[in-house]
Amino acid sequence: MGLPLERVIETSTTRPAAILSQDELGTLRIGSIADAAVLEKQEVRFLFMDSYDQQRIGNELLIDAANSFRAAADFECDNWPTPTKL
Repeated sequence: MGLPLERVIETSTTRPAAILSQDELGTLRIGSIADAAVLEKQEVRFLFMDSYDQQRIGNELLIDAANSFRAAADFECDNWPTPTKL
């Protein structure tokens, strides 16, 4: 929604961890708790609902390209809503 990908990652990882004073979260440093997702960026027009329940059109979509990892354990992310491609 207008934010560069680097800013999206920061606002959903390192920034919340810093606000909560949780230095072991929000990073992939050695010794930290390793939660990670391997995503693929697709340039495609799609329809989605924003947090105000309004329909919007997007041009870039991040999808789960491989697997996600929580505390270094592999798990599947099958319950996320899927945007409608246009």
